[in-house]
Amino acid sequence: MSLGNDLPGWNRIGNAGGAEGAINRDETLSGAHRLTIGATSDLPTLVGAALPTGLTSIMIVPESAGDDIRMNHAGAATASTARVPANGAVIPIDKTTADTTELYFDGTAYATLLTFVPRN
Repeated sequence: MSLGNDLPGWNRIGNAGGAEGAINRDETLSGAHRLTIGATSDLPTLVGAALPTGLTSIMIVPESAGDDIRMNHAGAATASTARVPANGAVIPIDKTTADTTELYFDGTAYATLLTFVPRN
């Protein structure tokens, strides 16, 4: 299935079939955050705290399907980097990469960020 301008490895939420949109059963929710996205900001800045040690994946869900939120790992997010799908995305990611991941929106947008760590 082509995700268009979305990054490889992302799973859209709400698609039928396969593991798309699924959280791994070996993961548990470690945090939920409402993000205010404007210009370019990294995830720790948007969260206002350090991301959890042992991070295994994140889920980002824009509050408005019409918001064209962009993301980039290890570099500045711009209007031409990968788009966060309107219905959200589950992204397998480690803490080191997540710490340098940036979100971008031209104006102000809101999104929910869920963080997951291994289940003990």
